[in-house]
Amino acid sequence: MGLAPDGLMEPPGRLFTRPIVRGIPLEGEVCWKPGENRIASSQGCAKIHTQGGRKALPQKNGFTHYKEDEMAIRFPSDEWIKELSRLLNESETYERLAHDWEGDFLFIVEPDEAYPHTAYLYLDLYHGKSPGAAQLSSPEEKKAAYTLAAPFSTWRRVIEGKQDPIQGMMTRKLRLQGNLMQIMRYPKAAKEIVTCCALIPTDFGD
Repeated sequence: MGLAPDGLMEPPGRLFTRPIVRGIPLEGEVCWKPGENRIASSQGCAKIHTQGGRKALPQKNGFTHYKEDEMAIRFPSDEWIKELSRLLNESETYERLAHDWEGDFLFIVEPDEAYPHTAYLYLDLYHGKSPGAAQLSSPEEKKAAYTLAAPFSTWRRVIEGKQDPIQGMMTRKLRLQGNLMQIMRYPKAAKEIVTCCALIPTDFGD
């Protein structure tokens, strides 16, 4: 057990040498104890937010930081998909992994026992950036290169990291219209998108 630069003793508990922070490894050993709201490492000590077991660090280190009392964003919504777009634009990892990707997505959230409506979320992706995002009133508003449809509960599993998106496409749990072989060339970029999804404090209506 050691001291962080600000004098806070590193909390004992589970050791993370590569915490999931938008897919970017944090240098040095990191100690974090469930229930704590601080993280200590060789880079210093900072407040953290946990969402689905993932940690978000302050923007001064290039990461997004969500305060524990920050309001959750409802999924699906225009605000939620715009927040995902913002996180992707901030992610150096996504920019590197998808530097030559071209193709926008229309995500269709279908009704099930947990959600009674149909929602259309548009996400533009181009060369490692997200030029735009919006919730649409109908699928005719945007002609996307890829359409991905699934019930609400399946989307929740993807966002929470319980369903791999590419495996979901291959097993038809996520129904794709578009070139699957092209998407399969970018598995790490797809996982980085899911990592960014998990960083959004999400309200699923529970």
